[in-house]
Amino acid sequence: SKKFMKVDVPKAEGDEEDEEKVEVIGTLPSGSKPRWVSRVVESTPESMRQAFMECNMTVLDCLGSMQSAEELLGAISTIGDLEDEKVLIGLSSVMTWTRTTPDGDEPDKPLTEDEYKRRRPHSNFKDLLALEKLVTKTKKAGLRTHVVAAGLTYGAEEDLFHPLFKSAWSCEPLSLLTCSDGSN
Repeated sequence: SKKFMKVDVPKAEGDEEDEEKVEVIGTLPSGSKPRWVSRVVESTPESMRQAFMECNMTVLDCLGSMQSAEELLGAISTIGDLEDEKVLIGLSSVMTWTRTTPDGDEPDKPLTEDEYKRRRPHSNFKDLLALEKLVTKTKKAGLRTHVVAAGLTYGAEEDLFHPLFKSAWSCEPLSLLTCSDGSN
């Protein structure tokens, strides 16, 4: 289970780069700290609460360890209204939508996020749906909450895909290698 939090770091005087610099801090269950993580925080409620307070954005891995995610949300819930604007993003799965039936009047109409209250998860993902709801209920003055349900999540071996993902989030044109003329 990993919870990674980001906080903006002011540019150094004379820094000519236009890129916004971020510091990434987080919790790790074991193992060595990834090179892109600046600092590892203990998984105690007090340490997580302090890390949350110093960050502008918190990214919560709901798919990893649900217990760790609930602990962080519990630590956040003890904080009153926030003076500085913060964002909490829960990373989830589309499996919380898998048993949602289409609209009877318009069966070909795709599901949209406006229909989140109608969601019906696969039976193995009911706890994940409950955790998503807990993330959204954590919203309070000064804290915006979001749940992102990626269609396909990657983990541990994403090094191969990093250049493709970076091109995508940087909005750079990307030429993809195709086998044959691509008219299949």
